[in-house]
Formats: sequence, structure tokens, C-alpha cells
Amino acid sequence: MNNKLPSCWPLESYLNKKVIVCLADNREIQGILQGYDVVGNIVLKDCIETVGLTPPKPATEPRNLGTAVVRSPHIRAIDIAE
Repeated sequence: MNNKLPSCWPLESYLNKKVIVCLADNREIQGILQGYDVVGNIVLKDCIETVGLTPPKPATEPRNLGTAVVRSPHIRAIDIAE
């Protein structure tokens, strides 16, 4: 089993930039990529959840998460926020 970060993830070039992360449970979060490890776990600063909010909050109201650690099995995609 290969526990290394996939080479197609250009996380080094995303450091200290605002990114959008799509999660396996169909949520989307945004934040500044502060770090990552060899298996693809990431740390986001000033993180907010923007899509897929659960009730009682309406889907249009972002939820502030602050600093978040996201484990690699939960990450579907990462891209630079425009």
C-alpha cells in the first residue's frame, strides 16, 4: 500500500494561498493552506464552510471554522480559490 501523497497534488505551489477543498461528504470549505504532510493531510487557516451546510443554518450562510486539519481520506479535490 502506498501511503505517499499523489504526485498530481501540487500542494507546494498552493502554500499560503486561498484554496477550495471539496470533501467526500459533498461539503466544500475554503481557507489558506498553511501546511500538509506526506499522506496529504492539510491544515487550513481562516477556514469557512461554504457549501453543504446542514440545518438549522440556511445554505447561504457560511460557517466559520477557524483553523482546521483535514485528513486526506476526506479530500476529493483541492484548487486555488479565484
